[in-house]
Amino acid sequence: MTKKTLFSILMVAALIPLVSRSGAAQEEAPRPAVRDHGPAPPSAPVMAVPFSPLSTASAPPSWCKPCLWYAGDFDVNNKNANSVANEKTLAVSQAAVYVPFTVPQGKTWSITGVFGNMLAAYDVIDPPQADWSFSKGVSDGNGGTVIKSGTSPATIELFGQGNIPEYQVMVKVKKPMVTLKAGEYWLTVVPYCTNSNDSYCSGAYYYLADVEDDPPPNHYGPKNVLDASYFTSSYFGDYYVPTWGSSGVCGGTGCDMFSVGLLGTAKADDGARAMVLR
Repeated sequence: MTKKTLFSILMVAALIPLVSRSGAAQEEAPRPAVRDHGPAPPSAPVMAVPFSPLSTASAPPSWCKPCLWYAGDFDVNNKNANSVANEKTLAVSQAAVYVPFTVPQGKTWSITGVFGNMLAAYDVIDPPQADWSFSKGVSDGNGGTVIKSGTSPATIELFGQGNIPEYQVMVKVKKPMVTLKAGEYWLTVVPYCTNSNDSYCSGAYYYLADVEDDPPPNHYGPKNVLDASYFTSSYFGDYYVPTWGSSGVCGGTGCDMFSVGLLGTAKADDGARAMVLR
């Protein structure tokens, strides 16, 4: 069955005609960025100044608890708003966005949950699970080193408002997924809809929403690492390709950072405690 999506993320008043993501039904190869599937209005809002995300929130948003870091909200009104396929579905066998984050100096994070905000057709994942991973050293054409990965039960619920269906996919575990010391890492959280007996899965899609505002709404924790996310997909034929920039999968529109977050606890590492005691 042909998989149907998607509308322009900036078209608030009405949906554009749906387009096929099936390679067999297209003259061109399928493309992973949501803006490839529809035009943006000519008078989209423009940011007053270039963005450089700030760590300004004094308290985490209610859905990030216990919160280590949240990159911020997707803003459909930003002229650079975009999103990228991030899914395991009946139509797209594999697509993942690797999003960077930083554990601050002198801290150790015990991560117990990961989540991402996605543009999706339905509030359904079937089976109700998601793949997740944590890596180091990801770069253009290089998947780096996987520190830990797995597949865990996941939930999905409505997160955005208005005519753009935005859902939050949350993965929580009872014990730490991974413990990380200070440094830069990359995470993934990829939902499933692979049940051929579930009619919703025949039309399911999940696009990881970007973050382009300055400051990012509801951002919490360490500053975001900009222009360092990578997209890899056996279905689309991309292997750790930058999401940002004119040659990236988003064609130079947005995808500088993505709306993801981490749950867990932080503590001072042994070296930091020793310095405090001196």
